[in-house]
Amino acid sequence: MIRKWQSIVFLILVCFLLSACQTLSDSKDVETSTEAEAKIQAIPNSKNGLKLLIKEADTLTSKDSLEMIIQNNSSIDYTYGKAFHIEKRIKNTWYAVDDDMNFEAIALSIPANTSQTELISLKELKNVKIELNPGEYRIVKSFSPSEQTSSEEDTILLAVPFKVK
Repeated sequence: MIRKWQSIVFLILVCFLLSACQTLSDSKDVETSTEAEAKIQAIPNSKNGLKLLIKEADTLTSKDSLEMIIQNNSSIDYTYGKAFHIEKRIKNTWYAVDDDMNFEAIALSIPANTSQTELISLKELKNVKIELNPGEYRIVKSFSPSEQTSSEEDTILLAVPFKVK
């Protein structure tokens, strides 16, 4: 009987010791956190003449930044901001990984039939403790027509995928 209690106490002590050996990390990793599933799963990279591309999207490793190309092949001007969201695909479902990011509130414009390149700093992501571990991600941005008569319903949501190796 005493041996049984000794075995139980020993197992409890081992469990406590093993749990004390775990390390805590401040970095967010979607696979081990409780990040929310993205509200919209199917977001195109092109709509109404607007298109998002990422230069070398399949070969991104630990670069400090990535180049996002915005193409406006429509006949109207669009406005957009610096803000974007990053989502990670896990088992065919997109999850938000960047709820704590802050952006400068500035309105940018992309005229009709032009292209622009926007540099996305991965160092800034690390500053807000977002870790892009190997996997498939996408950047989500919104665009609005520059016309005075446009409404919130005219807002276009685009996403462009990229991989981190």
